[in-house]
Amino acid sequence: MPRLAIVISATGSIESLEGTLVSVLENRPADCEILVAIDRPYADPYDLKDEVRFVSATGRQRLIDCVQRAVTSTRAHFVHMLSSGCTVSEGWTEPALARFGDRRVAAVAPLVLDVERPTHIVAAGLGYRAGGRRVLIGRGTSALSAATPSAIGPCGFAAFYRRTSLEMVGGLSLGLGLAQADVDLALSLAKAGMSAVVEPGSRVLANSEI
Repeated sequence: MPRLAIVISATGSIESLEGTLVSVLENRPADCEILVAIDRPYADPYDLKDEVRFVSATGRQRLIDCVQRAVTSTRAHFVHMLSSGCTVSEGWTEPALARFGDRRVAAVAPLVLDVERPTHIVAAGLGYRAGGRRVLIGRGTSALSAATPSAIGPCGFAAFYRRTSLEMVGGLSLGLGLAQADVDLALSLAKAGMSAVVEPGSRVLANSEI
């Protein structure tokens, strides 16, 4: 049983997916498996089938269905969701996984930084405002600030979860898109009495428009 499952959702172009895959394959930690959730044909030109498990859409399934199938198919202790277009560097998972030493923690938000301006934050987790507005915490602010922001949960495009916590709340809400399912999941985990933390030592690069 692997310690970590890295589930990459193919949300952008094939080129952005392959860029993310290269980044993850070059920097993956030991004892992990890599899954790609994809809702379109993919020829696998680099013959990655021995290193990556592709979870493709069947029938009229949407991308969120593929992501949920990927998550439920793994027996890893922890799940890292990552959208195509994100890139990572060596050691990015360890600070986040260390936070699960606290059994109350169900989710960890890494610090997502702007690939064009790496000192600026794209997201430090999610916030939820009156009227149901989903917001990205810290967006556009400097990552050099000493303060660690608080969030209700991680963004779906870069998130770590305890797998058993996901199972407890039923996983992603398939009635929503990926851009809304993350906040629904965060609220469900909080309602179940579990907590989420931001880990600035775990860093992911992404386009500011993600």
